[in-house]
Amino acid sequence: MTSMSTSSVAARERRPAIRISKKTVDALPRPEHGKREVHWDENVKGFGVEVTSSGRRTYVLHYRMGGRSAPSRRYTIGAHGSPWTAETARSRALDLLAMIRTGTDPLAHIRLVRDAGAREEEADRTLAFGAYADRFIQRHVVANDLRSRKDIEQTFDRDLRPWFKDKRVDRITKQDVKAMLAHVGERSQPAANKAYKWLSRLFTWGIDKDVLETSPMAGVKKPFKEGKRQRFLRRPEIRALCSVLPQLIPQFCALYLLLLLTGQRLREVAGMHWSEIDLETGDWLIPGSRTKNKTPHLVPLSRQVRAVLEALAPPERRTGLVLTTNGRSPISGFSKAKARMDGMIGASIVEGWVVHDLRRTFSTMCAELRIPLEHVEATLNHISGSLGGVAGIYNVYRYRAEKLKALQRWADQVERLAGRPPAALLSTIDA
Repeated sequence: MTSMSTSSVAARERRPAIRISKKTVDALPRPEHGKREVHWDENVKGFGVEVTSSGRRTYVLHYRMGGRSAPSRRYTIGAHGSPWTAETARSRALDLLAMIRTGTDPLAHIRLVRDAGAREEEADRTLAFGAYADRFIQRHVVANDLRSRKDIEQTFDRDLRPWFKDKRVDRITKQDVKAMLAHVGERSQPAANKAYKWLSRLFTWGIDKDVLETSPMAGVKKPFKEGKRQRFLRRPEIRALCSVLPQLIPQFCALYLLLLLTGQRLREVAGMHWSEIDLETGDWLIPGSRTKNKTPHLVPLSRQVRAVLEALAPPERRTGLVLTTNGRSPISGFSKAKARMDGMIGASIVEGWVVHDLRRTFSTMCAELRIPLEHVEATLNHISGSLGGVAGIYNVYRYRAEKLKALQRWADQVERLAGRPPAALLSTIDA
């Protein structure tokens, strides 16, 4: 598809035109070695067949966009043979000439189509759900250090990616979304609500970044109502839980003990660093970077919690992460560990509980122990508002004595239910 030279035009004018047909094309002689010749059709102006010294025959169309002074351009229709016969090539040439008469340059049109196709292929790659979800997680979830990152990734991997596969996000319809939510809801209503939440966030993010114009989530309601969870473990259930903890590896045994004894959140306990703990003063200061409300939180350590921590490692090894199996990252695999515990306890004994229920158990039992709500809320880091400067530092240590009293009374209760000191449930960690 190149412009034709002046010498080629002159050669065309000197060579007599022929009636291009299969018979005449097959009979055309080969030119001398290294040369090529174009034979023009006697009826369709600019339509010809080029023959090379190797015997290759190619149908072409030469044309001008503009007057006779405009340069001649060459459009390659295709090689002689399937699918291009003399008749199909002639038909194509006539179509191209009709396009030219309307002012459309076939070569420019081909480039536009090719560029549009390339853009479409690029969009197919970049807007495919999997690739788009990867960018959302990296540029929004990870970049903003969302604390629920693992939960978000699990929602995408378990429910969203398998359903949408590589469908382009700009082609996902409201019906697609509703079908996905119904499918996930058959397995788990909370999972369907999570899928709804993070799919909505993904589309909102795309619109904010000017990648998407609309969201198929518009007008789609959360599939299921969520009531406030009230589940907490009762005394026989706490006793049953403590009875199976020695069968877990020490790190997971300690994890569940610390969750039960302190009432803190799973990620806060699992990501505990020795640098946050002062066993001499009996304080655990969780930095704001690791708390849900981004506020530093002081957790006074009960006698039982200090004993558990002291049993985990000798003084010379108290560096880095407290609960780790590889020394580089916090322990993980919480679902597997809990499933194993459920199997050991028996579903009929402790039924339908989740790890976060241990935090609710702490607050509920503290109420039974008649510990003031204000002190319980402070222990759980539920203090609302934010303070800066000296006032903020003061607020971290506010209610320390009251929090320690609440935590110690609760730890004593757990020890009575377990029938022995919590640290005694911890099997020895090899040095």
